[in-house]
Amino acid sequence: MAGEKVLACAEKKLIGKTLSNGEISFVVSEKFYKGNEITERKLKKLLQEIGNVNLVGEKPVKIAMQLNLAEEKNILWIENIPHIQIFRI
Repeated sequence: MAGEKVLACAEKKLIGKTLSNGEISFVVSEKFYKGNEITERKLKKLLQEIGNVNLVGEKPVKIAMQLNLAEEKNILWIENIPHIQIFRI
C-alpha cells in the first residue's frame, strides 16, 4: 500500500498553471497531474488505497479532509488555491 504508488490529482482548470505567492512558485505540471479524469467516488477509493498523495484544488483537498486524511493546518495555500501532500508509511 503505502509508498508504492503516487496519486497526483488536480482540478482540471489548474493543470498547466503556475501558482505563486511570493515565496513559493508552484507549477501544476501537465506531465505530473494530467491523466484520466475521475469521479469523486473513484478519488475517495484511491485516497484510501494509495499512501503517497499530492492534491491541488478545492475539490480534491476537501475530499481528503472529509476522509480525515488531512486537516486545515496541513494545507498550503498558493494564490488562494489549496495544496496538500499526504504520506503514509
